[in-house]
Amino acid sequence: MQSKVIFSLVGVTIAALVCGLGITGPASAGEQPSFQARVIHVDDGDTVVAMTGAGEKVTVRLASIDAPETFKNRCKPGQPFSQKSKDALAGMVLGKTVLFTCHDQDKYGRQVCDIPHESGTVSRELVRIGLAWANTSNKRYLRDKSLPGLQTQAFLAERGLWAASDNVPPWDWRVTAWRNTCSASTGIAQ
Repeated sequence: MQSKVIFSLVGVTIAALVCGLGITGPASAGEQPSFQARVIHVDDGDTVVAMTGAGEKVTVRLASIDAPETFKNRCKPGQPFSQKSKDALAGMVLGKTVLFTCHDQDKYGRQVCDIPHESGTVSRELVRIGLAWANTSNKRYLRDKSLPGLQTQAFLAERGLWAASDNVPPWDWRVTAWRNTCSASTGIAQ
């Protein structure tokens, strides 16, 4: 069964109707739906798969960030620092039961959530250590407005990917490296 998040048209209340995922609705206006689950897989530096207590798998995209793209296939090469970003995220959450505070679903059906961390959120920590970008590709993606400042600090300190001079934000990488690597019509490398 899939979870369904229904946004109320009356007020700012968000009601969550879930079939077995344990996502709870907001306790008061302005709060986000949340659930606890154990992280069983880390796809890359900004996506995890979690298992709920009810045995349902949920794919979660971390809110407010975009991490270096991992290798998908010869037409979709990985970015520098993608493995380090994935490993850092795994070190923070893999095998742990965490609280996911969710905002919505993305176009791929993944829950878009924050995960608490001693520095605030896991997203905040990945940006702070220089292993993810504050997702400024579209203003609606950047829910945590503190991230550009943390990114600037990481850049100035040359932490993580900022130690390299030729890094490319993932939203540009997907266009320049992925769309231009293989012809859309033939799949042949250019």
